[in-house]
Amino acid sequence: MKKTTFNHTFFQHAVWLLIFIVLTQTSKAKETIYLSESPVYQHKIAVVTNRSVVQLNNDSILFESKPDESGHFSYLTASYSKDQWNYTRNNSIEELLNQDFEHENWLIFVHGDGKDLKSAIQRAKEIQKLHLVNVLVYAWPSRNPDLGAIRNFKNSLSNVEKATVHFSHFLHKVEHTRSKKDNLFSEGNLSMFFHSLGNYYLENLVEKKLHADFDQPFIDNLIINAAAVEQDKHDKWVEQLNFQKRIYINSNGKDMNLIGLRVFSSMGMQLGEDPVAPYAINANYVSFTEAVGASLPPGPSHSYFFASVTDESDRIKTYYSTIINGYEVNFEDKDMFTTSANYLSYSIKF
Repeated sequence: MKKTTFNHTFFQHAVWLLIFIVLTQTSKAKETIYLSESPVYQHKIAVVTNRSVVQLNNDSILFESKPDESGHFSYLTASYSKDQWNYTRNNSIEELLNQDFEHENWLIFVHGDGKDLKSAIQRAKEIQKLHLVNVLVYAWPSRNPDLGAIRNFKNSLSNVEKATVHFSHFLHKVEHTRSKKDNLFSEGNLSMFFHSLGNYYLENLVEKKLHADFDQPFIDNLIINAAAVEQDKHDKWVEQLNFQKRIYINSNGKDMNLIGLRVFSSMGMQLGEDPVAPYAINANYVSFTEAVGASLPPGPSHSYFFASVTDESDRIKTYYSTIINGYEVNFEDKDMFTTSANYLSYSIKF
């Protein structure tokens, strides 16, 4: 009898332990944002996220690390003061933009893989502080801490594919908002910055023909940065992009993150490495291979638009500040660039 009781008790404990582990692991894939007012701030970031909302309270929002399949967006204002973030909830993109921001020009930042909501907002703050531009971060679910790096990457690819149609709805909201001529988007330049895997939204947008009904350009600079998408036949979809005035494709042939992606997966050469012909005729190609090259840890070789690289190179900082703020680059500046033999690509000097 004692042996049977012991086994039953052991089984109960084992079941509860398993449930606890599952719940603990599941909770890692969720993220809570606590809501509070911040009357004084050092930095203010506009946030649009397509994450699924698990629970919405007066003082908090619990997000899941997967897209909302109905296409619902959450709009947040993230204010940074006294070494902490404060978040307020907005009901629409119009309400989000109907408040004071510091700078004249705007950047919509679509981040890459491996970012939870808070780290995406932190990266947006770094861009704003360095390049003196208002930032709206499109914070999509690209980090599931329950998965390893490659499985997480594949899950992020799936998240983009599921939500590209919703991203096109977001672009239409941006187009409509800017056309109204009575909001912050209409006062200065507006650019979009797609970093790393964030560029898969662009490629997928064209492949699904969700770009076709944009009437005219409403984005000044479209920035394809360190793109973690296949470079083969990239010209076919880049040349179909139609909602921007200018396109800048930035690459580094010694990008350690993209090289590692190829080594540990079945993916081929990435667009964020030095592209090869045929080139998209509507894009400007800028190589950072000579200026930045390889690095360990690999971060600076992949994210050379901020931090240590821009601290050390005024040319690179100036280049990114120019395109992020929506201005046209002068490639005739010999102090900044060298040209390749085909005159379709440029190398930036350190």
